[in-house]
Amino acid sequence: MNEGCNGGWALFHGIFAENANLISEKCAPYQATTAKWSCGDFKHCKPIAKVNKSYYVGGYNFKPTVEMIQKEIMMKGPIVTEFRTNDVF
Repeated sequence: MNEGCNGGWALFHGIFAENANLISEKCAPYQATTAKWSCGDFKHCKPIAKVNKSYYVGGYNFKPTVEMIQKEIMMKGPIVTEFRTNDVF
């Protein structure tokens, strides 16, 4: 659901986490690809967390400051982010 190829879209990670239970990496280890996997492959995994609400820090298409991100982490916990690089990266 999160367009997993090449990391997916951060927006969809939040939506997915709101609509599904999160499972441990022990049960579903990171594979660096989603090409041969589907959600059904992990239905035996025990849920460990659920996200109640996801949102943009500062709103859509807004560039939050370092201080805004730090405050968000301190007050509400982990965040999902993405960044864009040039081809040299």
